[in-house]
Amino acid sequence: MPQHKHTVKPTNLNLFIDDPDIIKRGSELALLVAIGLCKYNQGSLHLARYAGAPHIKQPYDELFTLYDQAITKTSVKELLNMVPDLNLVIPVSNADRARLISGMIALDAGSARPGIDFYSEHNDTLELPYQFDQDRYGLITIDEQYRLENQGIIFNDTLIFYHPFLRRFFNARFVDTPAILRHLQQSKSVTLKLALDPILHATPNMLDQTVEFDYWYGQYFDTTSLNDRNFSGVTVHGRNDTNGVLDFTFPLIKTVTYVSNYSNNEKEFQIEEIVPTDSRKSSGHDYVLHRFAHFIWNQENQTFRHLDCSVLIYTKEQHAKRIKYDWKQKDSERYASTYKRKKLFRLDGEMELKVVKDLLFSFFRYNELVMEYFSTLPEGLNNE
Repeated sequence: MPQHKHTVKPTNLNLFIDDPDIIKRGSELALLVAIGLCKYNQGSLHLARYAGAPHIKQPYDELFTLYDQAITKTSVKELLNMVPDLNLVIPVSNADRARLISGMIALDAGSARPGIDFYSEHNDTLELPYQFDQDRYGLITIDEQYRLENQGIIFNDTLIFYHPFLRRFFNARFVDTPAILRHLQQSKSVTLKLALDPILHATPNMLDQTVEFDYWYGQYFDTTSLNDRNFSGVTVHGRNDTNGVLDFTFPLIKTVTYVSNYSNNEKEFQIEEIVPTDSRKSSGHDYVLHRFAHFIWNQENQTFRHLDCSVLIYTKEQHAKRIKYDWKQKDSERYASTYKRKKLFRLDGEMELKVVKDLLFSFFRYNELVMEYFSTLPEGLNNE
């Protein structure tokens, strides 16, 4: 399996020493701890429980030793003053030096965990653990040699996680989208292609089956208009959330749907959600993610023949342009250009409307506006 070179972030070690080699090594170890925690689907708050686990123990112990040597002349009180965020990860009252070191490693691992910026920047250069046959979008075709589970695929006695942009809020657990995809793939009615995580892979015994199951203009979706060429154009649904309850879960400005007609009597749908540039869920330091879906209705066969879901990656500068309009009508400097588009899965075959809707509702988790477009407003979210 290939070894990846990662851009490492500084750790709290640089508060106590100025040796660049030790500081660099500390950053590398913090990243290894972070990746080890990801293999167990755990965050840094659970480090104390997993510090002795495979994939974590060796880098944790080495980083602990570096800290222990670096703070020999630093008192507990001084440590608490120098690293005030320790109270976010451990109980600091009556904490001894060992507990404080563990807390600093937890903070380092939390900071080092690969996130939106890392995957956006390195998306095209990271290699999967095996030489999979990938299409030009980086998707692999799922067939009988792969076993689909809720968190990833099992291949050659290796668990390879699905791409993190399929996770809830792009970094938490997966929702029920993989389960729906698995059911479709087993039905043999579609061809399934998936994006995988180029970093996180583990042994199958680490598999955790837990999943997490949530003002406009234009036309609503209407099944009776699927064969009508006049059913086309832009539809915009804006979030009406005066009390801020929905934005607390997932900040969102609006959702835009664009419907167009192909010359062969097929109808194309594109859905993009628009989030705030400073979204605490969808943005990193440098990049912002928009979930995006593309699906096609085939009039001759009276079925949906294609569906793919992606994330559109914008730089902060381009995103500031993107939120100012609904849909590109023609090329113009005022329109934003995406930094990258990362496809997460693709289905080709015959799909009923219910299947398409189930996948879209799952993929656009916490975006009630997609359900509203399909005239399926969630209970309790009407504006009466």
